[in-house]
Amino acid sequence: MNNKFIKALNVFKEMFEQRGKQWEVRENPDLDTHLTLVKNKDTLLIFNLEGNLDPRTVSIPPLIKHIIFCTKNKLNKQKLHLTELLEDNYDVEYFTLEELQYNVTKHRLVPKHVILKQIESERLLQALEVETPMQFPYILTSDPVIRFLGGKKGQIVEITGDYGLKTYRTIVGEELLYDEVPTLET
Repeated sequence: MNNKFIKALNVFKEMFEQRGKQWEVRENPDLDTHLTLVKNKDTLLIFNLEGNLDPRTVSIPPLIKHIIFCTKNKLNKQKLHLTELLEDNYDVEYFTLEELQYNVTKHRLVPKHVILKQIESERLLQALEVETPMQFPYILTSDPVIRFLGGKKGQIVEITGDYGLKTYRTIVGEELLYDEVPTLET
């Protein structure tokens, strides 16, 4: 388990770097309990590999806007409900230890993905004479690369494939696929 924990910490370091965030371990990793708090200016990373953490008891320092939970197993319904309570005040992400054993963006078959900043998105829309990002093909928030990069609904992703060919996708939640299914008129 310790090797998986260390691997996950290293993948988180890469994740933070790719997201443009600074990484600083404020508390030494406690490999016996596997509970580690790592934070940067606005993000708190919580490893809870024993499954005994009640999110209501987490002391969240001021200025934190983003919380990332890493758990050994997928959250059960009770824990998921408790952590959803945090979503009212924080941007919350969940990863399992298995999902963090490798950096998905380094796989040889995964093209380079870049989440565009707001100003870059606006310039792109203007340059391509596109009225709304929803005119681009979609990519889901549940896509492994989008999750790794921290993509949010409505953002535009630039994907650079073979030979430098660039394509664009708009990040959407799965609910969009079911709420706005186009119908064929006869």
